[in-house]
Amino acid sequence: MAKRINVTLSDPYHADLQRWAETRGEPLATFATYLLKLAIDEARRAGEIPPEPVPEKTTGKTTKSKGRSTKR
Repeated sequence: MAKRINVTLSDPYHADLQRWAETRGEPLATFATYLLKLAIDEARRAGEIPPEPVPEKTTGKTTKSKGRSTKR
């Protein structure tokens, strides 16, 4: 699922980004998304973004607590 974020740019950066997107024939938001993805991919390759945590494995064991059965 896609997530939305808000980004604030100073006027000069916004104007440059707008012109750049226009020269490529792309909407500003689409082009900004493309640039963010490129930056994130590069940061991953450079090791600047830590890997995602590995979820703990469930054992499937059942323990009893005060007459109730709960999964761990």
